[in-house]
Amino acid sequence: MQLRPISDKHVQVRNAKGVTTLARYQLQPLAGAQFLTKEQVSTKGPDYLADEIRQRVGLGPIKFTLLVQVAAQDDKTDDPSIAWPDTRKKVELGTITITKPWKTVKQQKKSCSSSRVRWFLVSRRPIR
Repeated sequence: MQLRPISDKHVQVRNAKGVTTLARYQLQPLAGAQFLTKEQVSTKGPDYLADEIRQRVGLGPIKFTLLVQVAAQDDKTDDPSIAWPDTRKKVELGTITITKPWKTVKQQKKSCSSSRVRWFLVSRRPIR
């Protein structure tokens, strides 16, 4: 499978037969997804996700399954805020393991710069 960025929202996926389609990335925590209520979120500080991951990684590695979800013919591909149905085909690409947190914002920016992580794409449209 080959991945090629084609916009700021999706990648073009080409299979072994040369067939291409659009896809979106998904990261699924191996420990399972956990969600906060609106009330819980309202009590958190602006950096609570960064703080929380620092605490978790201190207990041991954090692992995520990296997948691509393949678009169907009628899926909206110009708006990342619209979820595609869970029935869409998903292809597992591998596992991402976080073994230590960044110590500084400078380290974070360096390790996530576009020159190092070319195929992770961020949408210009805010997701709410």
